[in-house]
Amino acid sequence: MRSINFKPVYLTKLITRLIVLGIMIAAVIFLKFNMETEFAYCLSMFIFFVGVLIVFYLNQLHPERIDLDIDQLTIIYFNKMFFKIPPRTLATNSIKLINLKDRYLLISQNETIAKISVGAIEETELQILAKMIMQI
Repeated sequence: MRSINFKPVYLTKLITRLIVLGIMIAAVIFLKFNMETEFAYCLSMFIFFVGVLIVFYLNQLHPERIDLDIDQLTIIYFNKMFFKIPPRTLATNSIKLINLKDRYLLISQNETIAKISVGAIEETELQILAKMIMQI
């Protein structure tokens, strides 16, 4: 069995955007609106929490690790909190690898089972994954 580990490239990008936007929105709330400090703080924290939920939702199909066996693969996802998906074990002959501009998709029976960002995987490991699911 061979394991392919992925870097959290998309998650890092989403968290960076969330922090920058959260600080900007909080600054606007505190500086532009004439409201009590406690209410402004609660509002900015609520907006930030909604942003965290959005980050978890958008990251739910990105794999942390794929374990390759001779005729099957197991996908373990990064997201282990909100919107989590349990590990999936699928036959390799039922999976297709689709190359998009900025990511790869693993599809099984017309359902997207994993989204792989371009920088999340080494090119050699992507070749190995493609060979295992016979998509070269």
